[in-house]
This record gives sequence, C-alpha cells and structure tokens, in this order.
Amino acid sequence: MPEHGLSFSGALQRCVDFPLTVDGGNSFLARAVYLARWFSSPFYDSQPHSQHRDAALKGLCDVKQAIASELISAEMAGEITPRASLEHILKRLMLPFSASMLFVITNWDTVVPKAISEIMRPDWDFTFQPLHIHGTAADPSTLYLPSEVTQERYHQPDEDQKIGTMHGRVWKNLEVANRVILYGLAIDPLDAELGQTLAAGWSNSNLEEVFIVNPHHSVVAHRVNLLLDNRRDVRVIGLNAETLEVEEDYTIWRHGNQ
Repeated sequence: MPEHGLSFSGALQRCVDFPLTVDGGNSFLARAVYLARWFSSPFYDSQPHSQHRDAALKGLCDVKQAIASELISAEMAGEITPRASLEHILKRLMLPFSASMLFVITNWDTVVPKAISEIMRPDWDFTFQPLHIHGTAADPSTLYLPSEVTQERYHQPDEDQKIGTMHGRVWKNLEVANRVILYGLAIDPLDAELGQTLAAGWSNSNLEEVFIVNPHHSVVAHRVNLLLDNRRDVRVIGLNAETLEVEEDYTIWRHGNQ
C-alpha cells in the first residue's frame, strides 16, 4: 500500500508564490478541504452566502482536476516508477505464504498495480483487482485529499457510496488476514479514516504480524501499535526498504509471548 510520491510543482505551485514542498502541498490541500467543509454548512445554502460555497467547491474540484492531469501525464511519461524492491517483496514476503492477497493502494496513480501485474503474469494465473481506497486519477472526483473523509456534506451520494463500500471491503478482508505488509504507507495522522479502517480490520484473532517496508519504519511502527488491539500480541517488524532485512522489532509484548 504505497503512498503518493506526487510532486506538487505543477498542480499546486501556481497557487503559491514560493517553492512548495510536499509537506506544504499537504497543508494547502487540507486547508482547501476545510474551506469546502465549512462553506458547505447549511448557513451557506442560501443567497448571497452560497457564492462562498460555490467558490470553495469549484476550487476543490479544480485542484483535483489539476492533480489528476499531472499524475496521468507523469505516469504516461514514465516519470513515476515503483521501488526496485517491489518484485522482491512479492516473491519473498507474500507468495510463499499465501495463494491469495488483498492489495489496497492509497496512491491515485496505477504505477504499482501495473508493475505487479507484469511481475506476476509470467509465472502465475493471476487476476488482479486493486482497491484504490483514496480514488484514482482516472476519475478526479474520487480523489480523497488530506484530512478528507467519506461522508462530507459536499460529496455526491454516489461518491460516498463508492468509497464507503471500498472501506468496508478493506475492513472485512483484513479480518481474515494473518500477515499485513505496509509498503511505503506511513498511515498519516491526516488520514484518520484510513487509520480507523485498519484498526477495525486488525482487531481480529487471525492477525499475527505486520511488516513495515518504509525507510522511516520507526515512525510508522508507532502508529501501527496505536491501531492494534491491545487484547492480543501482534508482531510489528521494520524492514529495510531495499534489502528487506529485519532492522527492528517494534512488537509490544503485552501478554508475555516474547
């Protein structure tokens, strides 16, 4: 479940008069979401206040369109690529342990799903249907931005239904998983809805271990342990993002199973 490697230089840079960082881009987007949420309150349903709502929603729509357009262009130009370790992750951490898997992606592009299909196709009879839990650039209206949640007042009902159903599928499938691999996913605090979805799915008697493939696995492991059900012990392991060697065991042994 990799996270966005999106450069904001094209889609958002024109909105700011100084060089924009990725963190700055997230801050910009979170504020745009807040304004859309604020101006979608009932107070702004009537004239003359509705002009503020319309402007906020148009701004949010324009941002999503710009991001989607930039992502599609970057993907077509080969500017976005998966980590070289992706094939190693599949063949070492996943395929030897299970004949089935659920792939949940928070990226808006299709780079990693396409790469997985190419890796798997020569040796496996493989049907791959990744869940784009935060939407896809192919449909800009589905893009979920930092701090956004499923039930926003400014969403269309079909948008909420589509993403809400997907969250439910993730939750239900995680309930039967015994191994979870977080590939590049940081579980950002801005995405509380994803955190709750993971916590709900992980609160089961099947889960045994969570592997974190992320250069900053210490930060991610802390967030994972906050989401795990403290009635059970689940191994939390930080791996080197390139070699996949174990670098740290972050397991909290609450029940003496160390």
